[in-house]
Amino acid sequence: MTKRINVLASWSGPGGGEQSAAKIVRMLREKGWHVNAIPWKSIHPDHREIVNTNFDFENMKNKMEEGIPLLFYGNDNVNEFADKAEGICKKSSGVVIGINFIVGRLPKTKWLFDKLRCVVFQNKEKRDDWKRKEIAESRLEILYGAIDLDQFDGKPTIRNKDLVVLRMSNTDSRKFVTKKHVNDGEKVHCWQKHLVKELDSQFYSALAMAVPNIRFEFMVACNEVENHFRKDPKFKFWKWNEIPVKDFLSRGHVFLYRTSNAWRDQYPRVIAEALASGLPCLVEPRDGPMDRIVYGYNGFHCITINDYINQLKLLEDNESLRLHMSKNCSTFAKEKLDPYKWVDLIENI
Repeated sequence: MTKRINVLASWSGPGGGEQSAAKIVRMLREKGWHVNAIPWKSIHPDHREIVNTNFDFENMKNKMEEGIPLLFYGNDNVNEFADKAEGICKKSSGVVIGINFIVGRLPKTKWLFDKLRCVVFQNKEKRDDWKRKEIAESRLEILYGAIDLDQFDGKPTIRNKDLVVLRMSNTDSRKFVTKKHVNDGEKVHCWQKHLVKELDSQFYSALAMAVPNIRFEFMVACNEVENHFRKDPKFKFWKWNEIPVKDFLSRGHVFLYRTSNAWRDQYPRVIAEALASGLPCLVEPRDGPMDRIVYGYNGFHCITINDYINQLKLLEDNESLRLHMSKNCSTFAKEKLDPYKWVDLIENI
């Protein structure tokens, strides 16, 4: 008998959450499941081949297949789900929720727990957000996002002279420390409450001055950062998807990911891709990045600007250390970031 499941997710854009939801659908189908892939609203061209229904969430109650499991892969629509999804959950045999962004009101949604079988998070901090708010105990699991990493070969890039530091994300200004967001956001950790981050214009200027033989490449940067460094020969700026991600990551030796406190990353997928490409990562010890980086093994946790400077100097001075850590990055990606663990969990539930 064919295993059947409804998967409801946002596929309206090209982002990491949408890509992970699409990957889960493909893997389930590969493992013999019949998947009704139901879009929250519109469908981005990147995902049209995985959506096999002609209806969306608004008419799901009347057209959905009843009596089978529902996987809701929540992005920024979790509060709407809390408001509108009681009917479809009652018609499901059980509900699994994947949290990709925020928990919203879901932990306090009373009707949900009758059918809720599991909530899947991508890091410990987001799981703890749920636990602090939940009104009924439920099964909580942590799985890294479902990302296809096979295209990244994990081979370290050999240095000629410069240490090339890469930074990749979209231009959302919350992902950068800008004048607009320098004091915004949740301050979960003690160090966040007592330290004000330097603007990225100040931060990268200090790194460029302090670390010999360093260059930076961005795909992409926000306008404030790009405008500040546009004429600096140590900085190169690519347009989004100007070259394939694999090719961009193959150009560097280290990956640096630092954001404003206004942005709390569940994963983020760019760190997974960097690890799979063999790039040691410098990240803040919070949210998703903290769970992916084992200090001194596949990267370093950094809080102050001096932390970043010291670790970059270490990697710039010691090529054998960088190459060893590069191999560790590839090993970590293969062992810990296997997307098929999502299928295993769903089948277990």
